[in-house]
Amino acid sequence: MEALRIWDGGTLLTMSNSKKKVVFDTSFLINSLDVRSDLDFMIETIVGPYKGYVPEPVIRELKRFPKDVSMPALFLASKYALIPSEDAYADNFMIRRARLGNWILASDDLSLSRAVRTYGIPVISHAGRKLRYSAPGRAHRVLTLRA
Repeated sequence: MEALRIWDGGTLLTMSNSKKKVVFDTSFLINSLDVRSDLDFMIETIVGPYKGYVPEPVIRELKRFPKDVSMPALFLASKYALIPSEDAYADNFMIRRARLGNWILASDDLSLSRAVRTYGIPVISHAGRKLRYSAPGRAHRVLTLRA
């Protein structure tokens, strides 16, 4: 876990930086376009303060969609930090990345969600006009959206 170090007069204080890391999948970004609510607010309501990341393979996947889908999704993705990668497939990259650190996966891809849950990685997904957060050993938390 990252730590914030502050020099306080003659004392070095180390404080935990509690921002969660959320990595976004192509399916989640595209499905987020249909939800007319503030995505950042919704995710912060579920997991608390977070920093969003989008892997480069996801950007490449989005560019292959028709422009009416890809342009808004790429605009949404531009709000988050880009993770450079030469991987051809976003799913393989995200599974490896999530296993390495304390990450939360945001994906509506059922096979990817099942794969990462076997490693104990929490998943955020859309459930109609709701967001569902499922973490190993915890009950599902669902946020109902108001249009």
